[in-house]
Amino acid sequence: MTLNEREKEIELFNAFVKKELPELFEKHSNSNYFAKVTYDSMFGAWLGAKSQAVPDGYVVVPAELYNFQANHLAEEELKQNKSLFDMEHRGLSGIEMELRQAKWLVYKAERIKENYRRLVKWASESGAEG
Repeated sequence: MTLNEREKEIELFNAFVKKELPELFEKHSNSNYFAKVTYDSMFGAWLGAKSQAVPDGYVVVPAELYNFQANHLAEEELKQNKSLFDMEHRGLSGIEMELRQAKWLVYKAERIKENYRRLVKWASESGAEG
């Protein structure tokens, strides 16, 4: 970190503390020893957290899709293709159709989760390489 970058971080940190922790900022400004030690420790933590931050243009995503998300996506896909699904299974009774639909939704949600898992794995490996 260059001197200019450090000065900029100090300014950002001071603005944050002044806004969010005004008592600490005031005590630090009045050269209170304990406030200075706390302030310096917090600044070190601030720099550590900033160094682990996600770069601009990138996002953090969970490695796994939640079941409710996968189920929702499967239901949306079924809605979009309902007429095709009904036509493909037109000889089934009402209860058989419901059972087939429920099985399809479970299968589709699992496939969505697997594809998501593969995508995240591929993206994380690609990002690490380049």
